[in-house]
Amino acid sequence: MEHINGIPIISMADVIKPVLARYRRDENDPEIRTDIISEIQAKLQSGDLVSMRQFLSQEESFWIGNLQHAYFQRFEGIEPLDAYPEWAQAKCNLLIAIAEQTREDDGIIQHLLNYEDFHVEVFPFAFGPSFIVRLYELRGLDFFLFHYMGGETSAHDDVALFDHAESVTKSLTKLGRTTEAALVERELEARRRRLNEVQRDFQGLEYDPSTNLIARIRIAGERFWSDYLMPDVWTKVDRQSAAELVDAFSTEYLLKQQILSTWSTVVLALCRVVERETARAIFTPWKQHFQMAVWTPPQTESEKARKRLESRLMTFKMLQSCSSDKGHSPTLGQLVFVAKFWNDPVMDSCTDLFKNIRAKANRASPDFSQRVAKLAGTLQQPLSIDGAAMTIPDARNSSAHPREDEDIAWSLFIDHLKKTLGKPPAELLKLVVGLTVSANAAQQG
Repeated sequence: MEHINGIPIISMADVIKPVLARYRRDENDPEIRTDIISEIQAKLQSGDLVSMRQFLSQEESFWIGNLQHAYFQRFEGIEPLDAYPEWAQAKCNLLIAIAEQTREDDGIIQHLLNYEDFHVEVFPFAFGPSFIVRLYELRGLDFFLFHYMGGETSAHDDVALFDHAESVTKSLTKLGRTTEAALVERELEARRRRLNEVQRDFQGLEYDPSTNLIARIRIAGERFWSDYLMPDVWTKVDRQSAAELVDAFSTEYLLKQQILSTWSTVVLALCRVVERETARAIFTPWKQHFQMAVWTPPQTESEKARKRLESRLMTFKMLQSCSSDKGHSPTLGQLVFVAKFWNDPVMDSCTDLFKNIRAKANRASPDFSQRVAKLAGTLQQPLSIDGAAMTIPDARNSSAHPREDEDIAWSLFIDHLKKTLGKPPAELLKLVVGLTVSANAAQQG
């Protein structure tokens, strides 16, 4: 790898190498274009969400950006953009198929759509307007107005909030839906006027030199969370968690100002923070233990006892799978079971896994297991909203899946959730951050 002033320079050949290896193709072999399109189409036909989401994951050989670079190599005798429509339509179909099933990858899809200008690229093609309108039908205008990866990009500015959304009116017009296009245009104009009012009236920080409203709201968000959680907690959350907390603050503010309208986005961001920070406390530091553990259950003839063993075996297998080299971090729902079985006699009768972890953790922090038990109780405690009740893992699932969250009073749930995150007696983020600090201390002996 070459370096310039100490900075590594990654060549395109290095970027596409994992893709070429997976398809078993040499560099500049045009057949890889057929391979890529065929694979995307096959996974679309399967309807398997996990397989489709691989293309938006960090796996280098699957990541859609790396596939794109491999697809548009300089093939001898072929113009680089000869097969662009086939690629673009496959990419459109993939993004729609994922968006129809989950909101998990909304930030990535938004980044591809808005900040890599994919909506501009595909608009001239026959399938482009239909793609843009379908995303609008699935997510509404908010999806084009505000980018939920604020911590990952500096592309925010007040004008960009509306530049991308104009593609919706153009696409509706192109499809002959002119009445709806006019309605969307009026709604956009109303929101633009509201944003201008907020720009005039927003009481940001006096020392903030920025004239960019979104930047000012994010600065206010950082200040809110630092004060709310206290600096000792705020400075110890993961960088991505901090960015999502600020995104949640910004989004909630714009929702209250009637510039955005999708409340579940805030819930999903806050729940993802809980999921990430919980994994950092009771999963990530202990991966080696999970990988090396052995399952030796006792003999039993009782049906009730067998079912108790089976539930613990599922958690055991999940931990071994997730802790493998290619494993993904457990979901929040799975982490609840890890916390529940952390100090459990039945689990201990089947494996020394948690006995060994507890011994190591408790040497560094004698109350570690008690704090894990408190974590399990907090995550299983329903939060009341509008006469109903929902746990944080349930909210995590409902806010991530389209069509499951339409009748939930998310704005009320957000108030309860924020209290759980930062106020006694739960102080959930303080609890998990403290566990992470103790877990890391245990790893250092």
